[in-house]
Amino acid sequence: MEIRANGKLLLTGEYLVTKGAKALAMPLKYGQSLFVAPNDNPRTLIWDSYEIDDIWFRAEIDIFDFEVKSTSDQVLSDRLIEILDVIKKLKGSDFFILANKHLTTRSNFKFFLGLGSSSTLLSLLAQYFDIEPFQLSDNTFGGSGYDVACATAKGPILYQNTDEGRVVEEVNYNPFYKDQLLFVYLGNKMNSRSSLSSFNSLDRCKKEDIEAFNSITERWLKSEFLEEVEDLIFESEDRLSYLLNSKTVKELSFADYPYSVKSLGAWGGDMVLATCRDRNEAIRYFKSKGHPVVYTFPEMISSNTVLS
Repeated sequence: MEIRANGKLLLTGEYLVTKGAKALAMPLKYGQSLFVAPNDNPRTLIWDSYEIDDIWFRAEIDIFDFEVKSTSDQVLSDRLIEILDVIKKLKGSDFFILANKHLTTRSNFKFFLGLGSSSTLLSLLAQYFDIEPFQLSDNTFGGSGYDVACATAKGPILYQNTDEGRVVEEVNYNPFYKDQLLFVYLGNKMNSRSSLSSFNSLDRCKKEDIEAFNSITERWLKSEFLEEVEDLIFESEDRLSYLLNSKTVKELSFADYPYSVKSLGAWGGDMVLATCRDRNEAIRYFKSKGHPVVYTFPEMISSNTVLS
């Protein structure tokens, strides 16, 4: 048995998506898969996690009393047990289908990239146990939920939390300028929860900010020319700079870059989106700045996750 979950990137609406702003998000060709097999012990769950081909976590857990019989990382085992305990409360006796199971997760990306190791894990478990994924997310990691929506989306989505509930709409986003978009890893993995906590503590976000980001997302999706997107990047970064009381990533690190740079997700961490005119020249620029991990749009967004 194999189950698949997509990684994610948030193109618009970072931070504000938690306040109800409309966001454009992309499911990726990178993600995790869950494989289920039996084991010989009727009380024990064996769990193996692979980062590409390298095992990075292993545990054996008695699922009846949540005793960790062996583990490669106690902190990760404790976090896994917290998630399993939530599932047990949601599923009751059906939880014990885990008896004598061997679960293996495999990613096809490095976790330091911040492409959704947590959200894909929750999606995999929600699919396996037939749980509403947002219910599991809300009771474990929390957050806006856009990443969980991306995990099973077939293409780009507009995502929004409203008073009536979550709105997830698959949309067409396959821009002709996609070859002029680059995703650059900054080498600074950020904790999303602590970043959101800092954002919330500033308490600068107003209704007009949410409306402004709704407009940015809607115009971004309709943009036909790269220059339009670059204007929207400036508008988004400028407004977020005020809300976060911080300089933009371009001001801090890429002031001499001739085109646009936009933070994706936590401010200053994980990936940035950069526009370019000459792709090879841009890649050389970011490498010269100490950022050798650069992906093109086609490398990050697979053809089967872009609606035609």
